[in-house]
Amino acid sequence: AVLAAARKAFPATPKNTFSQPAPRLLADYTKTGATPFLQDGSAFGNGPAIPGAVFAGTSATAPIAAIVTHGAARRDPAWKNIVSKGETDPGTLKVFQRSGQTLRTPEFTLGGNSLWYLVRGAGRAYAVVHSHLMIQGPLHGKVLTTWKDSGTWEWVQHNLSTYQGSRAHVELLPDGSGDFEVAMVAEAEQKPEMPEAFKLSGAPVSNEALQALFLQTLGAMETNTLANAPLNAIVADWIVRSLDLLCPPGSPQRAGLAATTEPLIERHNATASTFKLESALATAMFEGSGADEFLLKRGSPKSPGPQVPRRFVEAIAGSAPLVTQTGSGRRELAGVIASPSNPLTSRVIVNRVWHHLFGKGIVPTVDNFGVLGQSPSHQELLDTLAVRFVNDQHWSLKALIRELVLSSAYAMSSSPASKTAEEADPENTLLHRMNLKRLEGEAIRDSILAVSGRLDLKEGGPSVPIYLTPFMEGRGKPKSGPLDGEGRRTLYVAVKRNFLSPMMLAFDTPIPFNSMGRRNVSNVPAQSLVLMNDPFVVSQAALWVKNLPSALPPTERLRRMYLAAFSREPLAEESTDALLFLREQAQSLNLPEQDPKVWADLAHVLFNAKEFIHLN
Repeated sequence: AVLAAARKAFPATPKNTFSQPAPRLLADYTKTGATPFLQDGSAFGNGPAIPGAVFAGTSATAPIAAIVTHGAARRDPAWKNIVSKGETDPGTLKVFQRSGQTLRTPEFTLGGNSLWYLVRGAGRAYAVVHSHLMIQGPLHGKVLTTWKDSGTWEWVQHNLSTYQGSRAHVELLPDGSGDFEVAMVAEAEQKPEMPEAFKLSGAPVSNEALQALFLQTLGAMETNTLANAPLNAIVADWIVRSLDLLCPPGSPQRAGLAATTEPLIERHNATASTFKLESALATAMFEGSGADEFLLKRGSPKSPGPQVPRRFVEAIAGSAPLVTQTGSGRRELAGVIASPSNPLTSRVIVNRVWHHLFGKGIVPTVDNFGVLGQSPSHQELLDTLAVRFVNDQHWSLKALIRELVLSSAYAMSSSPASKTAEEADPENTLLHRMNLKRLEGEAIRDSILAVSGRLDLKEGGPSVPIYLTPFMEGRGKPKSGPLDGEGRRTLYVAVKRNFLSPMMLAFDTPIPFNSMGRRNVSNVPAQSLVLMNDPFVVSQAALWVKNLPSALPPTERLRRMYLAAFSREPLAEESTDALLFLREQAQSLNLPEQDPKVWADLAHVLFNAKEFIHLN
């Protein structure tokens, strides 16, 4: 019965005498090292699977899930349930999960009309043309092709005649949780011939030959030499998939197999359980193969000139091309940028940190260290900090910030030390005092939440939709979020480029179209109007008072409010003025002085104080 089942599984295949032009091989995963192995995770292992490699099962009764029959890129079954939160594509791909299980070919130029994929298992192939993810709309429907599981190796066609002559790469990924393997990617006008290693021609026909091969395979499995004979791995895979036929459930042999493999399966499952199968991923570029661009004559892509090798800025790295071992070269580029021999990177970072802490950079033009930028006020200080940042602090921003905030320069008051110093250095270039700094818009909002007691310090999680005022109208208007942003820090409030927070804009938060190393710091009436009239500020003032103990005497409540808002107790004249304000406001509103509405108005006044939004 075993031999009959094996004969049925391995029928003789007639020779195909038809020959055709050899296809152009774009990716070959049948041999280790033949093609750069590019993926966006660990689902395909460290490289192509070798014939005879074992994929462990999940139970002692089925200890081996499969034996690799042919060299190919194979998705490990342990990663079949990987899911990324929020990672979906509009258009053709819809909600199909891609991250963590995508195999990418090197970049190539499409010379023909069709690509062919030698695959086993259901999957999808997506052609990225000119590095552009064209996945939405009917114009680019051909860049995606899908296929079902036929149960065997097959060539799948992908018609890309529309993009002939374009640069592209292909991303291949499984469709479902079944087995998925990719052996080759080829360009050909007709279906390529099946490689000899993937044919079953020469399979034994007689019972004697089949029995000999069966026994030979068992010996190869025992000595771990399955890859030496092409059919051995195929027969071995059939053996482990046919345990119910060869070793029926309930038999002593099956029980002995389970007892022997149980410790191995437990270790395998323990390792697989450590895999993080569900995660939230940030948008990132897929690592690929590098490609040199062409010099475009007069900027026209239709008239390319000579090819220009990739390299870094000549003033820093010289004119030699960037040497890339594998991949796109981004790692090598990062190495040049962060090299200790590069004098620019460390100085730019140090200067930006100094700018954010002191309000003004050693080089005031933080985005421009060139001849059109301003000269450093303390060249030796910048050089010393940059060298120390690289050699002693090992590029640690935390160590750099700690050093600067513990310095005597940072600890100085923003009040002038003397009239003479202020007259001699009115721009404070020599740092005879600390610069007066206004808080950024995000810090002002977070401070209001912190003082009112509403601030939620929870880290991570989804962003909160922005609150839309009645005046925020326009195309693509999103659903409005809560007024207080659920108490989350401003960092977690969603940013919609067409619906930006009026409060943030008033306090010079940059419009999110370009990077900006130095924000504008203005002093305009809109800022006072926001603090006076914004419903967020008004509501937080009321919440602040609500969270204060009502049984406290007025002077104690006032003291606690000053401590929360300004980190100091009120001066005598400030207490007098505040108590007088409470009395007059109560009379104006015809309410008792202890009424929360009266105290909310006082809290609103404190939010509007210059001291609340400035660092002295």
